[in-house]
Amino acid sequence: MDNNTATNITPATTYCTGCHCFKPTELFAGRQRQYKTCKTCRNRRSDVGKPIADDLLVTLEEALEMIPSRYDDDEITETNRDDASIDYSITAYIRLDQEMLDMDDQHLVTHIRTSIEARDGYHYYHYFTAATHLKFGSTFICCCSQSSESQRQVPDNRRRRIHTRMETFSCNGYINGMIDRPNSYVRITIEHSTGHRAAPSATNNNVDCELITYISEKCITMSAQDLYLDILTMYPNTMGTLTQAQVYYWWNKSFESQYKLHRNQFTSTEMHLDRAAARGVEKVSHLYTIVPWDISFETVYGETDMILGRTRQQYSTLGFTMPLFRVICEMAEVEEFHVDSTYKTNRTGHELFSIVASVNGIGFPIAYFLLRMNPINEPINSNDQSDPMNHTIASTDHTTTINTSNSPTPNIDNTPTTYAPTAEEIQEATRSQLIAGFFTRLRSRGLNPRFMFTDKDEGQIDAISQVFGDNAVRLCLWHLMHAVKLQLAKPKLSNPQYNINEAVNRFPFVSRQFQPTADRNGRRLTFRSKEVRIAFQASKYFTSIEIHNRCAEEIYTFCVQHDLQDAWAYLYSRWYRDSWWNKWARSTRVPIPIGKTTMMIESQWRILKRDFLINSNRPRLDFLVWIIIQKQLVKVHHNFMLKVVNRAEKLEWELEFVHEWHVKTGHSDPGSNSRGTCAENPDADQLYLPSLENWMCGCPSFATSRFMLCKHLISRYRNSTPLLCNVFGAHDYFICRQSIAPYVRLLPNHIYPFSLVILPEGGLEVPQTTTRPTRLVSPQIRPVTMPNPPIPSSPASVSNNEEEEEGEREDIIVNDQWQQQIEAEESIANLQEALANIQQALGGAYNNYRGLLDQHQRDVFDRLVRDNNINDYFHHVRQYRERRRRDRTWRDDNPYTRYL
Repeated sequence: MDNNTATNITPATTYCTGCHCFKPTELFAGRQRQYKTCKTCRNRRSDVGKPIADDLLVTLEEALEMIPSRYDDDEITETNRDDASIDYSITAYIRLDQEMLDMDDQHLVTHIRTSIEARDGYHYYHYFTAATHLKFGSTFICCCSQSSESQRQVPDNRRRRIHTRMETFSCNGYINGMIDRPNSYVRITIEHSTGHRAAPSATNNNVDCELITYISEKCITMSAQDLYLDILTMYPNTMGTLTQAQVYYWWNKSFESQYKLHRNQFTSTEMHLDRAAARGVEKVSHLYTIVPWDISFETVYGETDMILGRTRQQYSTLGFTMPLFRVICEMAEVEEFHVDSTYKTNRTGHELFSIVASVNGIGFPIAYFLLRMNPINEPINSNDQSDPMNHTIASTDHTTTINTSNSPTPNIDNTPTTYAPTAEEIQEATRSQLIAGFFTRLRSRGLNPRFMFTDKDEGQIDAISQVFGDNAVRLCLWHLMHAVKLQLAKPKLSNPQYNINEAVNRFPFVSRQFQPTADRNGRRLTFRSKEVRIAFQASKYFTSIEIHNRCAEEIYTFCVQHDLQDAWAYLYSRWYRDSWWNKWARSTRVPIPIGKTTMMIESQWRILKRDFLINSNRPRLDFLVWIIIQKQLVKVHHNFMLKVVNRAEKLEWELEFVHEWHVKTGHSDPGSNSRGTCAENPDADQLYLPSLENWMCGCPSFATSRFMLCKHLISRYRNSTPLLCNVFGAHDYFICRQSIAPYVRLLPNHIYPFSLVILPEGGLEVPQTTTRPTRLVSPQIRPVTMPNPPIPSSPASVSNNEEEEEGEREDIIVNDQWQQQIEAEESIANLQEALANIQQALGGAYNNYRGLLDQHQRDVFDRLVRDNNINDYFHHVRQYRERRRRDRTWRDDNPYTRYL
């Protein structure tokens, strides 16, 4: 043989008794020995996926009898039971009964493992579980806790903690199993090739039943840490034996039993809502899950409270109202509502919507809506009888106009285009229809808002417009400014949505040459934009159309001067078009909302997440609903009764209103003039045209005021109401703010409309006899017409008995009215006499008080009596005498108390 010829090295082969041929030796390798058949033959004869004969199946109890017991063997005494060495190896097919089939894989493996541990005395831990989605069966491996292969203890020279190590052995102990649910059996292989001593049992520090009961009673009101300290105080015998982990375990178990009514969190959620129906929580819509198109909704769910009448596909919804919903909807004074959504509040991925009502400047949640959308949905249209998979959308609002030449040319072809919607557009359309269905349910229950605030979510905007009308949509000012700043800082879009024909027809000052060019590099706006604001002109007001045109012209001129074609295209398309301008401009309608932003509902999200869900990262859906019903509901009811009904706490906006009122009248400074307001411009009537009837003024102070206040309107309002005190507190009057002119009024407290609500123990309830006023008006004294005195009847007898009885009833009614009128006249006369005596006594008290004052203070007192400001005088004097510190500077000087 030539030395240069390569020698062919034949790999090692072994004869297979199954296929009767030679194959590579590695196909015969096993864990402990060499097989006589190759791997292909062994897999062919495997029992995976095949039914097992009934004579080979055993129950779990029969399989345990095959394991040598450490505790039942009479040869193993009590003293050497833990030191006994048991080695064995078995394989069994365990039949799954109905109870074991109802368990999931994790609980089933735990049940088998604990049963084996109780038999042989060894301890195993779950080591591996195969991916169940790759095959029909689930395999698992549990290793012996004392196996040297699984312990992997670090060497002694690398140890960082000094503790007693568990003794390890080369036992090769494991439990290998395969769960075959279609055939209802589990194949178990247990092996302990080398017996060894059992692991020492842990010290039994179980928690007493008394402590478990105490923990379950306190788990709702106390945290685990506070409960642990409370138990150490209440039960001193647990000192040194009870760990914080034990308290947390039983606290978590007890707390979980409160909200986890069913293993299925959807079923548990609906059970919570059914239980809360007695407290006034009403379920608006049920939970819907994936339903194929060819199955009707009524067939699957029966008679349920549906939002829409179409088949549901790949989404889930749940809506419910709070007990305050019915109460607030019956109040004519509540006109503003806020809607918003938040994410990451539950494990199922539902988007949480909330509707918050603004009651006297405070937000109260009245309804919640949970919505989960899955990809690729079809829009819901109850009138569409065509194929649900065939949809086209005609786009008439936006037309792309991009010029390819260097000089811009007008776009002539603006014909509408028909295109197939994308999956995202279909999903957004479905989402909007679901929200609109929820709003429709609420409207049928009495919700009729004048204003509905929302952010820039187009799904919510379309739903509000569809159900409550376009005039109800109000965009949040904060989100508006945030969106403008964010979008103007972005790069130019490759396909800007700008309809030049629509812009030219709407605003004559817009030029066709000023539109996005072919150069798409750079940003829309490269520097900070100035604030765009319309200045007031002397002796002139603008209509809503004039304001719209002037604002658009000002921003258009700004964009032209700085060559910002893309900025103008974005601002017009998204903000200055009529359809969008009407959603955020306050000048488009006569009623003006009190609110401007959605910060009221953002505050509700902060309370829900930071106060109630602070320690729960995406909890179960039933836990979220339980928190809203059990925790937040109590706090909402408490704040409603405290701040709205009983007015036991002054509101922050009321304090700010009073402060701004006093600042603009000059009474915030104690050293200022006591009667007059801040000096006015003598030409204010011609410059600003203040109107008390319309509550409008052209001064800059009115334009920037949160409460629509200025010194011109305040001075005229004070002149029209002479009984109004110069200085007053937040609750001395009812500060009435409304959406129609006059926008601000100070009314007596007995006209306060929210004190008629009654809160029983079971929930909120409104008296049926109470009628809500349609508008807040001051009481007027109507003239009372006195009836003529009754004329005695003639002595002639009447033969008809029915006529005699009717006449007697009329005489009784007239005589009762006559007697009541006499009593009322006597009461008025007595009160007038008492009032004269009081006025006489009051005059004597005034003279007596004047005699106790020096000459300067007496002059101050006499001037205030002549000006009818005696109430302000005693108010400042009372505050001066209750002070606990001396005057610091001249600013603390008060003309009312200067000479006391």
